Amino acid sequence: MKRPNAFLSLVLIVVLVYYSFSSLMPKNSASTPLSSEDFSVERALIPLREIAKSPHYYGSQDHKRVRLFLENELIKAQEMVRRYYYFPITTVPWLRPLELVMQVVEWLQF
Repeated sequence: MKRPNAFLSLVLIVVLVYYSFSSLMPKNSASTPLSSEDFSVERALIPLREIAKSPHYYGSQDHKRVRLFLENELIKAQEMVRRYYYFPITTVPWLRPLELVMQVVEWLQF
């Protein structure tokens, strides 16, 4: 009686461990088209592939290439945030001076 219970317990543990690992793995969803706002593993790997083309230790040409690539990606992200999340302060009359201060600060690149 003790052996079948131990065997069933072992099988159950193996099945649960397999399920826990398989549920954590990303699913290949290439068959379903995604909009540009949805997360996609394939799109997330594009910058990683660009960065990992070659070793980019400090002082090398590839380090400069990766640095410029990351700077451009951050600039693109900044533009996206400005485009989608910018609240025009000029719609509120008493906040117009604040917008002028923000424009000066942006112009000075603080």
